[in-house]
Amino acid sequence: MISRERNEIVFLLGFYVQTAVNMILRVQSGEMVLEELTQSRFSDYLGDLFQVGTDLESRLILQLIEAKHLSSGQNANSKVKRPEPFALVFRGPQDIPLYQATYQLQHDQLGELPVFLVPIDQDEEGLYYEAIFN
Repeated sequence: MISRERNEIVFLLGFYVQTAVNMILRVQSGEMVLEELTQSRFSDYLGDLFQVGTDLESRLILQLIEAKHLSSGQNANSKVKRPEPFALVFRGPQDIPLYQATYQLQHDQLGELPVFLVPIDQDEEGLYYEAIFN
């Protein structure tokens, strides 16, 4: 009979192996990984269009209009190095609003990335959404 501890170890090993395989497949399929997400990387694509996977039949298009650095609030004496936080602002059409939720973004050069978008504003040019990475 297999002990409970051994079952838990086998389960955890399976989980970690599956997680590693999923990360490899994401890299091979063109999906971005967390370590690649920086404000400067997105700044290179200001003005570019991103497709948003929605529940709708068609895919919605958002334009990246801002990539801004945010204050980290990290203790200068901390030995733990964290990525610098940043925010992205996208503009979308007025006629198809997105609700606060996680959406799959697709970009020709950056690949696919799940992003939590929050509606923040609207004007005559469209609706605006923000994604914060910290």
